[in-house]
Amino acid sequence: MRISIKARLTIYNALVISILFAALFLLIYRSLEVSLIASARETVLDSIEQVVKNAGKNDKINQRQLLRSIDGSLLVRVRTAKGRPILDSRKARRQVGPDSIWRLALSQHSAVTGIADLSSEAPDYVAAQKITIGGKLLVIEVAKPIGDSLDALDRLRSVLLIAGLVVAGLSLAGGYLLAYLALKPIDILAASAESISSTTLEQRLPVKNRSDEIGRLTITLNNLLSRLEQSFTRQRQFVSDAAHELATPLSSIRGHLGIIKSWGSAKPSVREEAINHIDMASQRMVTLINDLLALANWDEEPTLHTQEFSVLPVINQAVSRIADANRVTIKVSVDADIIVFADRKQFERLIIILIDNALKYTPADGQVIVSARPQTGRLFISVSDTGIGISPADLPRIFDRFYRTDKARARQTGGTGLGLAIAKAIVTAHGGEITADSTSNHGTTIRFWLPNLKAKYSS
Repeated sequence: MRISIKARLTIYNALVISILFAALFLLIYRSLEVSLIASARETVLDSIEQVVKNAGKNDKINQRQLLRSIDGSLLVRVRTAKGRPILDSRKARRQVGPDSIWRLALSQHSAVTGIADLSSEAPDYVAAQKITIGGKLLVIEVAKPIGDSLDALDRLRSVLLIAGLVVAGLSLAGGYLLAYLALKPIDILAASAESISSTTLEQRLPVKNRSDEIGRLTITLNNLLSRLEQSFTRQRQFVSDAAHELATPLSSIRGHLGIIKSWGSAKPSVREEAINHIDMASQRMVTLINDLLALANWDEEPTLHTQEFSVLPVINQAVSRIADANRVTIKVSVDADIIVFADRKQFERLIIILIDNALKYTPADGQVIVSARPQTGRLFISVSDTGIGISPADLPRIFDRFYRTDKARARQTGGTGLGLAIAKAIVTAHGGEITADSTSNHGTTIRFWLPNLKAKYSS
């Protein structure tokens, strides 16, 4: 059976307080009991010492002299060696036969003590000592009645027991109240959290006190909600944009299929043109899907397969893979001895994306320059072009997914609007940063650096 935290706190609080009070009550009771016995023992030992001292001065027992030597509340009894009482300082409660204290005193040279029933107010605390008077072996017993004191201790024990039960009940009630007050903020927090759904992630949990544990927990949960909200927003936007982007090539394919069905048999030229459009649309879909899968992969924080390699051959290989039909000059300004420690495959893909993006927006006879330099453990790379540039309004958003500054031109060049987003994901995964500077009609420069990659000149 599962017990709630509130119930556990209540029980733990009651147990701790009850144990502490039980220990305190036991200590009080035992202290009083020990003090009572110690006081009685001290009294009877002092008294029997005085009685024995006075009795030893004479050859026979003098009752009056014995009574004068002790307190009136004490009982003095003298027994023979056979245990027969021959003198009582006052009337005994009943005829008392030999007791264990008397027997023990016969075998000892000094006074012995213990509890026995001698007086009418028994039990008594008794001190006994043997003595020889007039040639007779006698035992003198001095008793202090402790019955009233023990009764008082019994009453105190009952009071302490009742008080313990009251304390246990109060500790239960106090523990429940304490647990209720301590857990009430959590109950409020839980109720607020239950009201938040995937459609209301903009809501935040109320923070009562930022400095206590509940406040810090609430702040942590609010931060988690913020990350969830951003993730859901990106996901919804991603799905919406993907559906929108895929709708265009699909519509083109369906439209040209309709053309083929209507006029394809009669007009081969129309059929051929429609097939070409379908092929281009399908290629665009494949490119888009591959880019979407790449971004999804980067969102999952993939493992980088880092290695040490020379930068220049990788950049030259990237340049060779990009077809340039516009006669744009690509200039590589990279020293041959620059070494970097990174994921070679993703590094090459990054360079291809940036050069391809520059070529799409650079007119014929323009120029694209790729440069690299290491500095203080970082590798700085820039890709500059002499293209149409980017307006100040569009520049902050060029790394957003599906964002294109010129949608009509992007469709003509086959762009998906995901290239720079993938480039940013690659740089970010390496722990670097990517930025862009541009002036309309004067070109664009995209710069990035990769930190802690052992960028250096080889010796």
